[in-house]
Amino acid sequence: MPMFATGDVRLHYTDAGTGDPALLFIHGWSSSARHWEPQARHFRRAHRVLRIDLRGHGRSPAPDLPVSGYSIPRHAEDLAALLRELGLSAVVAVGHSSGGWVALELAARFPELVQAVVVVDSGFDPAVPPGELEDHPILRHLRRGAFPEQIARSYRGMFRDFSDPALRERTAAEAARTSPLASERTVRANLSTDRARAARSVRQPVLCVYASNTPRSAREIRALMPHAQFAQVVGAGHFLQLEVPRQLNAMIRRFLQLLPREQEGV
Repeated sequence: MPMFATGDVRLHYTDAGTGDPALLFIHGWSSSARHWEPQARHFRRAHRVLRIDLRGHGRSPAPDLPVSGYSIPRHAEDLAALLRELGLSAVVAVGHSSGGWVALELAARFPELVQAVVVVDSGFDPAVPPGELEDHPILRHLRRGAFPEQIARSYRGMFRDFSDPALRERTAAEAARTSPLASERTVRANLSTDRARAARSVRQPVLCVYASNTPRSAREIRALMPHAQFAQVVGAGHFLQLEVPRQLNAMIRRFLQLLPREQEGV
């Protein structure tokens, strides 16, 4: 089980396959690297594939750090340190939900490490004002009962009526095992961040893929990133990488084929 030490935390990651460009898959809030298993199996036949458990998630320990220790910039710094440790640059960063914000932050702050970004069902809301944070629906929901039960309820709500019930329950049960400390501090950090800021700074090619019932639109995305491509899957809720992996994999594969030659991996 590979572990990488960076500053105040040790992070679990997987590294499989060969071929350029290397792909870095980044999970979202209270998720783990396991949620990218269908993509890892598919892409490691032709690409080097990295998956990481962000601090406090999956198999990565949850140190008792302030909210800033679980922020989007801090996650991006962790990933940049890992890429440099492995001697990688010009990766394609693929992030789901809040992992999409981390992928964009990584691309904006460390452009030499990222040649393109794929954002999977991420919204771009402004930061919640400090005086309104405690009354935010997500934090109110988490306070209504025991953490495992509340986080599982949140996850069930991210699936649709047509979703596979077994997949929904398995995903909710995995989320319920996330460290309550890491989960709460991560969501506080996320809500306190302007999630569109990094997107406006990214100059690399970007593909944004959304669930079948998304309220997002190509116009909204291109107002932030005029060069971004917008796509939408059929028949999946928020966890589209698990529900319709073949659709998402085909979109990512085509996006990789269309990257400018001068931006292909070394």
